[in-house]
Amino acid sequence: IAIASVTPTSLAFGSVATGTTSGTQTLTVSNTGGASFTFTAVTVTAPFSRPAGAAGGTCGATLTAGSTCTINVVFSPTANGLVNSTLAITGNVAVTGSPVALSGTGVTPVPVASVTGGPLAFGNVGVSSTSAAQTLTLHNTGTGTLTGITLTFGSPRYSRPAGAVGGTCSTTLAAGTTCTINVVFSPTAPGLVSSILAITGNVTVTNSPVALTGTGVVPTVTFTPPTWSTSQVRNCPGFLCGIDPIQAFTLTNTGTVTLGGITQGVLGGTNASEFSVVPLLSTCGTATGQLLNLTTLAPGATCTITVQFKPLTAQTTGVKTATISVTDAAGTQSSTLNGTAR
Repeated sequence: IAIASVTPTSLAFGSVATGTTSGTQTLTVSNTGGASFTFTAVTVTAPFSRPAGAAGGTCGATLTAGSTCTINVVFSPTANGLVNSTLAITGNVAVTGSPVALSGTGVTPVPVASVTGGPLAFGNVGVSSTSAAQTLTLHNTGTGTLTGITLTFGSPRYSRPAGAVGGTCSTTLAAGTTCTINVVFSPTAPGLVSSILAITGNVTVTNSPVALTGTGVVPTVTFTPPTWSTSQVRNCPGFLCGIDPIQAFTLTNTGTVTLGGITQGVLGGTNASEFSVVPLLSTCGTATGQLLNLTTLAPGATCTITVQFKPLTAQTTGVKTATISVTDAAGTQSSTLNGTAR
């Protein structure tokens, strides 16, 4: 005959957050007899259950003589408080140890929040430029949803970029998940800027606030050539006297930090109307018709402003003077234009 038993004779699941499911605990059914044990039923009452399929263990319809199988059990409380129940195994013979006592306590889900990746040190960043982003990771290792997530920067020089580039964190974070917060530094003046980022929610966030440091540095630049002297016939009629002369003025970032805030070239001075900026051949700043619109330059990089001299028939002959200027985070750089109208 079959001789069936189950061990252990009780399962204690402890405290489990309502709305969640506990880890699996396992019962072992043994048949030490000389004939097969045939299962009639495995009866368990909610909020305890045996998962479906392979997750429910290895016990099937029969258990051959001298063998064992397993029954897996989970606890899924829907309300706070202690729950006592049983799991009963019935078959063609009585099962020693059955019914198995089950116990567990439903508790309110609680988020457990922390932030890693800090402190953030941005080093030297060019004034009027924005640093590369650095990333913080927000963790919720608890059983409840972290809600009311709020970011507060101690200085406006630090910020979280808008949209997807700002990272994946929103105002809530589900239990057992993480999200990211990207931070950038945008100095407007030279000097060290020390600040914090406070991350708050419906529970205290460990490691918040996060320390932030960065130093604004004024870039160094050159704008060459410093002067341009040329000549041309007034209102030159096409190719008879050659194309109106042009000159490229080059802005170079000679410093060690990104140069930002670059604007397009501006003509000034008494005879500015007899010169023009050629958009197709210029890259500094942002202007209609430019193939490249560069508002920042990495260390060692350059951009150009190309100027053309086109004296007008309505003007007198002689030297026409003007200036070409470009403004950026290092200030305003200018070159002198001397065009002789013939």
